[in-house]
Amino acid sequence: MKERRESKARGVFEKVPGSRVWWIVYYDQFGKRHREKAGTKSAAIKLYGKRKQQALEGKKLPSYSGDHRLISASCSTTR
Repeated sequence: MKERRESKARGVFEKVPGSRVWWIVYYDQFGKRHREKAGTKSAAIKLYGKRKQQALEGKKLPSYSGDHRLISASCSTTR
């Protein structure tokens, strides 16, 4: 009896193996790499397809500057 192997989806990975939290990695039309947390594996596969289609169409992809907002908020001083 053959052992069933799960096929790997391109651009979809588990950052911590066994965590069941899936991420995607893709490149935009300018060659910039993006990583995004997706949740379940099926959601990650769908999101990866959506982001690749947006990149091919040249649409503006979502940008996440969460760290930038935290840094700028902590650096601002009130007088």
